[in-house]
Amino acid sequence: MNSINFSSPEFINDPYPTYQLLLETGEPYLLSPNQQVNTSGIMKTSGIWLFSRYEDVMTLLKEKETISKQISLARAPEKIRAFDLTLLNQDPPTHTRLRDVIRNSFTAKKIAELEPKIKQIVQQLILNMSKQTEVDFITDFARPLPIAIIAEMIGIPPSDHNKIYLWSKKIASGFDSVVLNPEIYQQQTNALEETNDYFDYLVHHYRQNPSDNLICLLLKAFDNSEIDHSEMLTMIIVLLIGGHETTIQLLGSGLLTLLHHPEQFELLKKQPEYMASSIEEMLRFESPLQRTTFRITTQDFEINGKHIAAGEQVAGILGAANRDPSQFSEPHKFDITRSPNAHLAFGLGIHACLGSFLARTEARIAFSEILANLPNIRLASQAPQWNCTTIFRGLQSLPILC
Repeated sequence: MNSINFSSPEFINDPYPTYQLLLETGEPYLLSPNQQVNTSGIMKTSGIWLFSRYEDVMTLLKEKETISKQISLARAPEKIRAFDLTLLNQDPPTHTRLRDVIRNSFTAKKIAELEPKIKQIVQQLILNMSKQTEVDFITDFARPLPIAIIAEMIGIPPSDHNKIYLWSKKIASGFDSVVLNPEIYQQQTNALEETNDYFDYLVHHYRQNPSDNLICLLLKAFDNSEIDHSEMLTMIIVLLIGGHETTIQLLGSGLLTLLHHPEQFELLKKQPEYMASSIEEMLRFESPLQRTTFRITTQDFEINGKHIAAGEQVAGILGAANRDPSQFSEPHKFDITRSPNAHLAFGLGIHACLGSFLARTEARIAFSEILANLPNIRLASQAPQWNCTTIFRGLQSLPILC
């Protein structure tokens, strides 16, 4: 098929026509270097094979024998940083060791203990919005909620929330290989250094003043020789970004989708028992993470009859797979009653999102309180601004009337 400009304004605003074309061909698409912003000196591979079919993406997510997450296999040695060695870019047994350190902090039971705190923050944010005629839902609700929760879990004081948000935005921008360039890469590196220094300070603080938070949990793991100092600091950064970035997108695009489908919004108001399935449909319909993170083949690999040589980067387009008509009937229809709904928004296998319970819980409480306290909420603009990124699908702003 013709070359695709994944960073064009048309694609950023509505990627789904392009995804439909990819699904119709049934073939993987090679995103060659000349279709990416110049990454000279950063990555060594010749492109990325993008897979859009649901079954193919499932295969990529589950495969661990011939596909690796080790970014060091593709990044120039002098460009490898401590952050590149986090559990996001590791295979077993290192991945298993690192994930086991924090696994129990994100179980359904543990997240349920946070519900009163989440509800308290949600109610305060709604109260603040209700005092104004027009607000920006992203800056006034979708952003502060998940940041407040993950920051408290980690042990970050409220006075630093804005600072860590700005750092995390620069770090997350470096995940998007389609728009990555040396400038963005350097901004990410600088932000990583500043964040690393900041968390090194907090680690020292909590060494002297123990508390019940994730930093102290990681300190215990460090003392027990389960992780080293660098792994401890980079783990905190991963928890920070993973704990709020996709949830911001879920809350923003979720509300926008409801407001664009008033009949579904009214059904949810009348039958709130559909709240859980509504959130799953939001995740499918506008997947916060549109594309899987780094993967590379370590051996020759065949998928759906396509031969991929060893040493090639591969990625699954989650946003396309979640609208694959072979898996979902009427895939472009937003249906809060959809069942079953085996979307891939949180991934699968050993690298499935550890924070999925947290994101779902925050969304459930948020939308339940919005329905109860802002029944007349509506759009203030019909032209919402999407973030200029191809890996995350989220809004820059969402003006609403309360």
